[in-house]
Amino acid sequence: MGDLSTRGNSTPPRAGINLLLPLLLFATLANCGRKTAVKPPELVRPMPPANLEATVTAEGVLISWQRPTTYADGSKMEDLAGFRVLRGKAEGERLGVAFQELGSVAVLDREKFRKVKRFRYLDRDAPRPGAYFYRVVAFTLDGYYSEPATTQRVALEASR
Repeated sequence: MGDLSTRGNSTPPRAGINLLLPLLLFATLANCGRKTAVKPPELVRPMPPANLEATVTAEGVLISWQRPTTYADGSKMEDLAGFRVLRGKAEGERLGVAFQELGSVAVLDREKFRKVKRFRYLDRDAPRPGAYFYRVVAFTLDGYYSEPATTQRVALEASR
C-alpha cells in the first residue's frame, strides 16, 4: 500500500490565494466614493443670479440679487464660489462700451445649514452724472460661469 498521509489532504495552492487577495482589494476600492456620469460643461454651469436690482443711494449704486441654487441641468448646486459684478456705460438706452468688472463677492456659507439668499454690492465709484448698466455673473469653485443676470440700467444725477 502506498502512503495515505499525503492523499486527500492537499492544501489549496498559495499562488491562488495570493492572486485572489489583490483582486478583492481592487474590486472593493474601485467601488468606493460617489460615482456619477460625466456631464458636459454647459450642464454644470450655475444658473444666472435672479431678481437683479440696482438702486441709487446717497453712497452710490446698490446692486442686489438672489443666489442661484441649481446648475443648468437642474441639479442642486453645492459649490457656488462667488459672483462677479460688472458695469458698462450707457449711451441713451443702449450700452456704449463693454462691461468692466467692478469687483467680486465671495460665497462663504457653503458648509452652513442656512445659506444667504440675497447678496449685495455697493458701487461707490460710478461717476455722476451718467447712466450705467449692471450685470452679475455667478461662478463655481471649478471655474464654471453662469450667464449674466438680467441687465439693470441706472441713471445718476449730478451731485449736489
